[in-house]
Amino acid sequence: MSLSIAVTSLILFFFNKPFTIVDIVISSGLFLLFVAFTFPLFQLFKTGYLTVVVLIGFVILTKVTGPIVPFISDFIVNKPLQIFYMSVVITIITIYAISWGITTAIYQRKIF
Repeated sequence: MSLSIAVTSLILFFFNKPFTIVDIVISSGLFLLFVAFTFPLFQLFKTGYLTVVVLIGFVILTKVTGPIVPFISDFIVNKPLQIFYMSVVITIITIYAISWGITTAIYQRKIF
C-alpha cells in the first residue's frame, strides 16, 4: 500500500497535478476495501482462477452499482464532510474486520 501511494504521489508530482492528504487517505481506504473483498477469495480459489474471479466480480459490481451512484452522490452532498468521513472510516474498518474473520474461518477449515 505504501508503495502504491508513493508511486501515485510521484506520478501526480511529475504531471504537476495537485493532491492533498485527503487524496492519499481516500486511496488508502479504497485499497483496504479492495483487500477486504479479495482476502476471502484467496482462500476459496486457486491462484490461476483468482484473477478471473476478481475481474468478473468487478464487472458485475460496476454494472449493479451504476444506477445507484446518483442516489449515493445526492445523499453525500447533503451531509457534512466530517460525518461522511467518519462513517466511511467506520464502514471500511467494519468490512475489513468481517473479511478478516471470514478469511480466518475459511483458512481454519481448509484441508491442505
